[in-house]
Amino acid sequence: MKKAISEAKVQRMRNLVTGKYKDKTRTQIGYVKKEVEYSEGDVWEERGKTWTIKNGIRQNITKLNALRKLIRTPLTCPECGNSMKKRLDQKFYKLRKKCFSCIIDEEHQMRITKTFDEYERDTIGKKLESIYGNVKDNLNEYISNINKKYITESGIIEDWYGGLNKEQYQELVDTELKKLRKKIDNYKSKKQE
Repeated sequence: MKKAISEAKVQRMRNLVTGKYKDKTRTQIGYVKKEVEYSEGDVWEERGKTWTIKNGIRQNITKLNALRKLIRTPLTCPECGNSMKKRLDQKFYKLRKKCFSCIIDEEHQMRITKTFDEYERDTIGKKLESIYGNVKDNLNEYISNINKKYITESGIIEDWYGGLNKEQYQELVDTELKKLRKKIDNYKSKKQE
């Protein structure tokens, strides 16, 4: 059996000896993808993904980019320009988009102009509304699970609801929620004297 070196391999060796390293040894026929040049700031879609170029780097734009931008704390405060490396700066930036020092100054000005009590009442009132919503949701979820029966490993059916039925629990929860709502409304409407 005669072993032969293919013509393409011989041509490749000739190209290497003569220094033509990038020359092709055979011709390929087929589809050639159209190359598109993009510049800084261009946005395009390719294979179901959105791309852009920022600072000379090609980057994928995802659904979470806006969320990342909201969460990321800047190096300096947007209001005063001071660095945000103190312990409370990151927490207060997420809440109010300012550094802790700016918030202290703002609250100090409110105390001078006698508007701090109203601001404090609004802030605490919003927090109480949030807590009220959480308590209400948790109690309603508890009530929806009251009449469920549980089967033990030995096959015995057990009720764990404490002797009251669903309607009695709902009535009890409604009266307590009304009391809580009344206290929150009284706190929010009470004027500081």
